[in-house]
Amino acid sequence: MRKSRFGGEQIIGIFLEEHDAGRKPKSLAAGTEVSDAKRLKAVEGENHRLKRRLAEQMLDSMAPDR
Repeated sequence: MRKSRFGGEQIIGIFLEEHDAGRKPKSLAAGTEVSDAKRLKAVEGENHRLKRRLAEQMLDSMAPDR
């Protein structure tokens, strides 16, 4: 699988700029594949889980020892 030069946030930002310039949403999505969207959703879910685990660990480390 080819690695993209741009991250998900950058791609979405480009799409939003092009939409604001008047391009139709259907034409913007023509270059993306279903597998890309599924992969992005999976990565976002994993990112959410990791952020939650990090927050829990930070709270645990700040709690006073009993």
